[in-house]
Amino acid sequence: MPPGTLMLSLSMVRTEHIDPVKAVNPGLVYEALEDDDYIKFLCNIIEPRMTTLVSSSFSLTFILVLIIAVCIHCGATGEDRKVYIVYMGAVLENQYSLTSQHLSMLEEVLEENKIIGARVYSNTETSKSARDLLGHGTHTASTVVGNLVFDVGFYGLAQGNARGGVPSARIAVYKVCGDVSHEGCSDSSILAAFDDAIADGVDIISISVGGMGATAFDSDSVAIGAFHAMEKGILTSHSAGNDGPIKQTTVSIAPWLLSVAASSTDRHIISKVSLGDGTVLQPDITAPGVEILAAYSPVSPPSPTSDTRSVKYSILSGTSMSCPHATGVAAYVKSFHPDWSASAIKSALMTTAWSMNATRNSDAEFAYGAGHIDPVKAVDPGLVYVALKDDYIKFLCNIGWNDKRISIISRDNSTCPKSSKGASIDLNYPSMAVHLQPSTAFVINFPRRVTNVGSANSTYKASVISDSKIKISVKPEVLSFTSLNEEKSFVVTVSGSGVPQDSMASASLVWSDGTHIVRSPIVVYSMIIF
Repeated sequence: MPPGTLMLSLSMVRTEHIDPVKAVNPGLVYEALEDDDYIKFLCNIIEPRMTTLVSSSFSLTFILVLIIAVCIHCGATGEDRKVYIVYMGAVLENQYSLTSQHLSMLEEVLEENKIIGARVYSNTETSKSARDLLGHGTHTASTVVGNLVFDVGFYGLAQGNARGGVPSARIAVYKVCGDVSHEGCSDSSILAAFDDAIADGVDIISISVGGMGATAFDSDSVAIGAFHAMEKGILTSHSAGNDGPIKQTTVSIAPWLLSVAASSTDRHIISKVSLGDGTVLQPDITAPGVEILAAYSPVSPPSPTSDTRSVKYSILSGTSMSCPHATGVAAYVKSFHPDWSASAIKSALMTTAWSMNATRNSDAEFAYGAGHIDPVKAVDPGLVYVALKDDYIKFLCNIGWNDKRISIISRDNSTCPKSSKGASIDLNYPSMAVHLQPSTAFVINFPRRVTNVGSANSTYKASVISDSKIKISVKPEVLSFTSLNEEKSFVVTVSGSGVPQDSMASASLVWSDGTHIVRSPIVVYSMIIF
């Protein structure tokens, strides 16, 4: 048996049970390495489990949850047909024992079905394995789907019980970054991982990586990958960036993904790229991201200095930590509404978020988006703002893109409509924001439409909480629905005599039927965007 190859007896595969004692001496084994018959056998019977290349400890940086029935190597030929049964323990190499750690961890993985599989994309000398050597991916993965654990902490800090957002969910790991800082995360690896994840049938994508600043959509591998995920109904949750309090540092600005800021911090986040005559408000939402306790790879020291400690749990901060919190909530909502589009789930998270106090953060909505995420209310939002592929194509057309540039994102023959050009603010988004010339009178119209996902027979009335510097009207002020999934349109008009240079004015539109509160932030601003 080649070193590192895992073997399973036929009875273990059929029953999906594990017997640690009998597994040591199974009698007959099937080697899932080069035997074409065994690979075909796996493709035929192991539908709920992804059998793919993995190493010895789980996760790094790019996490996808809630995998549907997949067997990604079925139909491949040659070297690509290698199949490794999933084995993911976090075991120090000098502590490995065939009869203890190996079997107990194999039992945990196969019986609980937590980790479905993993791939590695980096081809560097130090990053040929899916094993987490940095701790970052283990931390983010466990934040999303970690099982309940008791009496854990970091050297007595944050001691207690802990679990991930959706313990019943499953994950597959797509490792796109190198294990040392200078290797980074290549665009080709990120795009390949998105393609594989979409083909594997995932439900939610969580990616806690980012560059030095926002870039144009057609130069942003995450934005491109997330667009294709959106087409298949898959929401991408992305960390907004950690470069605050410097302004204009959000790295995640594509409107078809969920941009997540970190709560309980003085970090300030503002969109950096001007999109035509206005921007889509970013970040979208904020979630817990400061001093988060979660699982950690014991092969990685808990501090970047010459630290020799090994820990199973550690405390980290940043939008890398808030992103998986939002991912967990999105997965939770998806479990109640499996047929919802990516934009419907995103809308549910945004319109049910807790309203935050701008007096504690001068950048207000540009720092925390629609507010702090609320998992319970997000399951039943009442109304959702739905945007699909054609809506985003029209958005790109409205910010001045031509057909050739659009094809870089869409990878098809999508073209701009021949009708009159609209504005970027026409996108059916759960928030409303526009950039204005300083101290100039304005009248801005935001056309929107909402879909009823609450009570079949319901009537929603509009109310506005507004800054004194602006006036807001809504037409119509009442929306009456007679069925589920019925759609109604309205227009929000924002006007004023002008806002001073480098300032902003905020408001909120609230639709309510007496049970549901559907809140959308409204922002007009004159900050210089470049």
